[in-house]
This record gives sequence, C-alpha cells and structure tokens, in this order.
Amino acid sequence: MRDIVASMISDTQEEFLERLEKVKGKVDRIQLDIMDGVFVESEVMLFNFQIPEDIKKSIKNVEAHLMVINPEEWIGEHLDQVDTFIIHIETCNDPQKVIDFVKDKDKKIGFALRPETEPEVLFPYLDKLDLVLVFSANVIGYYGAKFDPKSLEKVKAIRSKSRVTIEVDGGVSPKNISSFEEAGANRFVVGSFLQKASDIDKAIEFLNQ
Repeated sequence: MRDIVASMISDTQEEFLERLEKVKGKVDRIQLDIMDGVFVESEVMLFNFQIPEDIKKSIKNVEAHLMVINPEEWIGEHLDQVDTFIIHIETCNDPQKVIDFVKDKDKKIGFALRPETEPEVLFPYLDKLDLVLVFSANVIGYYGAKFDPKSLEKVKAIRSKSRVTIEVDGGVSPKNISSFEEAGANRFVVGSFLQKASDIDKAIEFLNQ
C-alpha cells in the first residue's frame, strides 16, 4: 500500500470538517495547506481550525504545508494541532535556525520547494530533515493543478543524495503515481482526486494499483 496523504484546502471550519469526514478512516495522514495571500496568491486555512478528537485518533500524522512568509509565527500558534511542519525553504533566511526551532518543539520538519526552485538548495540539509516536499504541479496553491513532468527530475536528484522521505504534492493521480514512485518518491499528497471522488475507497484503490 502506498503512503497516501489527504490534502485539506478549506476556507471555513465547516468546509474543513466536511473534507475531514470524507477521508476519516480512509488514510493515515492528512496535510493542511496554509496560504497567507503573500507567499502565494490564495488565502486558505487562516481561520482558527480545530481537528475533532475522534478524527485525531484515526490519523497517525497531521502535516501543515506552510505557504506563508512567517512560518515560525504560525508554528508557535498551532503546536497542539500539528505533528509535522513543512516549510518552504524560500522563506528561510537561515534554514538551520528554522530546523532547530521546530526540532526544539519536539516536532517533525520538512522543507518544500516551489516549482521554479532547484533541488540543490536542499542538499546541505537533507540529513537533518524528516521529509522533503516536491511540488509536482505547474502552479502552487490550488486544488486541481496540472502535473509538471519536470518534478520527476527533482525527485530523482534528491533521491540520488539521500534516503529522506520524499513527498510529492500537486497533480498526483493514478496516471502518474507510479512514475513518482519509480523516481524515488515514497509519500503522495492527493487533494482533488480524493475530494471529488464519489467513492473514496475506489479512488484510494486506484491510487494503489
């Protein structure tokens, strides 16, 4: 079984709960997409979200993909809701300082890359990270973005340097998930394919074929 992460893009707590209920008991991990309207155009998940206790118990790990220019401030305000913080290296003046900040909170940390960022910027930090997120679509910050084949080369480059967990996010579907896996990815963030599915069990089955 592939390690599937259900992506959550929501504007309100009500919409967030609807999306959570759809994947409850179906996946082990969820990812919250946080957007500040500055680092990316969209403003998403900026409300005071809450994850119900029954859903927390059914999930191994809650990730937050922070598409924000002040990640440390957001992290400090949401430590009790999130297990893994994924920060865009483009927002870090001192990447090692950010790594230490998150590790000191006894949380896991990943670095993410915008589509235009080359993977080499991550190489000095790979042995200090819990995961790397390669954005695998042509635009960041939206459900339904199209798969970018160039992302496969990024995955290969990172895998050639490290055994770190490589997560791909953006445009992941049954049509390309095998290609990502062959390139070296071992965790797959899926948003619109799951949320738009009329039968989520069947959708997950397709992702694992």
